[in-house]
Amino acid sequence: MPTKEYLENPGVSFHKLNYFTKNGAGKFRAKFIDKDPALQEEPKDSFRKGRLYHTAILEPELLKEWTIVPNTYYTKAGNISTKQEAKDFFTSLDTEDFCSESEMDHVVDCAKKIHELHKSFFDTIDRVEVEETKNYNGVPIKFCADIIGTGYTSGRPFIGDVKTITDLADRFKHIEEYDYIKQLAWYHEHFIGQPKSKEMQACVLWVEKGTGQSILTWISQRRFADAHTKVMCDFQNYKLWTMGKVQSHEETY
Repeated sequence: MPTKEYLENPGVSFHKLNYFTKNGAGKFRAKFIDKDPALQEEPKDSFRKGRLYHTAILEPELLKEWTIVPNTYYTKAGNISTKQEAKDFFTSLDTEDFCSESEMDHVVDCAKKIHELHKSFFDTIDRVEVEETKNYNGVPIKFCADIIGTGYTSGRPFIGDVKTITDLADRFKHIEEYDYIKQLAWYHEHFIGQPKSKEMQACVLWVEKGTGQSILTWISQRRFADAHTKVMCDFQNYKLWTMGKVQSHEETY
């Protein structure tokens, strides 16, 4: 499924579900249903860089679809002298998938080293960038799993995500802050269809954006099972709200 089509699909993603859980029904409605301009996010350059790394690592054949811009547009001494000029230029490209020539070379080189370092892991990957939409218990949902594989550890199936990060030392803080284990549990529940399976493993492949250094973090079964319980409770609260059963996502008794 094309990324644009996936993003425009109205189904609830993990990002939306997590926003509902953390911010409440009122703010969720304002942001995603009423489209309150004050709550809409500007495209972040970190997201663009993350997509570039994802493409180079998981789908390198799609790099040819990226728009290459001159290196000078990324330097203070280049053709663009103000932030507004830069914004106008990038808007004129009519794509969010662009990078400089040197940036492309750097990321491709990093991806090559990552594949060499984790060769046995990549050899057991079955599918990448698996996007799907469906109706789940009467609620339209969508999800995109980076990695689905089998056999890396004693023949067991696994699900994984590639996460780019500024400093690898912050990876465990990011796991908690951004609920990455709950995100993997959400994918597992809907794509794999084995919510009670004790065989399924989950992992995060961290990539440091500046250096290209990487590390593979495997999630313990206890943490993964706990995250699954939590994310399904989040979903039930969201479902009740969509049905008009509750006006908020929490209460005091």
